[in-house]
Amino acid sequence: PEDVKDKSTKVLIGNYLKVFESFLVEALKSEGQSLFIFPDLISLHFNFEKYKNILKDKLGIYSRLLSLGERQNLVEESYKGNIEIVFTTPSGCFIPFENLNSIFLFEDQAPSYTQIKFPYINYLLVSYLRAKYLNINFKLLSSVPKITNYYFFIKTQDLKSFSYKEEEKKVY
Repeated sequence: PEDVKDKSTKVLIGNYLKVFESFLVEALKSEGQSLFIFPDLISLHFNFEKYKNILKDKLGIYSRLLSLGERQNLVEESYKGNIEIVFTTPSGCFIPFENLNSIFLFEDQAPSYTQIKFPYINYLLVSYLRAKYLNINFKLLSSVPKITNYYFFIKTQDLKSFSYKEEEKKVY
């Protein structure tokens, strides 16, 4: 829509460690909440441990390693708008938010984004469609983009940038 010029889909190629902190800054400056989706538990917990002391009450984590009570608490707090940033694995794309503003998804080529057992779910597509439906920012950062995702974004003409070099100037 013409009335929404600042909301976009961006696909960036490169090492996400270089760009990750700029995404965090963007999320903190935004008026709403942000969802950061990591492909696996290792990168999820690594990044959570790295930033939990800095972001304190603004950051939450949703992981299958948490107890059911802890996961329920995060869902309730995010729905109330009390948590600004949530780090999660692909299944966390369904977490309800009071005021979701951005979805950041990392390393789309990971097999964890596609569930091959019933129910068959493509978490990348669910996250992307959620962003489009809510008219919020969606950013995909990948060191080695999956070719099918590249062509999907080209086909939908929703690809704003697919060059890490171009985006590098804007991000730093």
